[in-house]
Amino acid sequence: VGYNLKNNEMTAEFEETRMFEVNGDIDLFDTCEKVAKESGFNIKTRDKEKGLILARTNLNWKSWTETVKITVRDSGNVTVKSTCTFPMQMIDWGKNAANVNLFFTNLLSNVAEVNGKKTVPNKT
Repeated sequence: VGYNLKNNEMTAEFEETRMFEVNGDIDLFDTCEKVAKESGFNIKTRDKEKGLILARTNLNWKSWTETVKITVRDSGNVTVKSTCTFPMQMIDWGKNAANVNLFFTNLLSNVAEVNGKKTVPNKT
């Protein structure tokens, strides 16, 4: 868990990068977009050329929503960063880490399914 200091605001965040080895049968960016939706994230922006997906979680009793930034590199690196949307939320009660873990769990399931359950991510 980290903190994002921007405009003198302190917001909780969590970020993780994993490496995926995929063959030509799938498009990792499209798969990440599909998985973001399956994870319950609302896609706000997508830019396939830049490998960038911006999404937001729903408001619930645990949080004021989080912004989820997914970066997909041609190398197979996928970085997911979840940041609390409320600018003064310093404690996230594990919600940002849960968002990132949910995404990677669902992504692994989708990639492994397409590749005959042979693709395993490596944490970097």
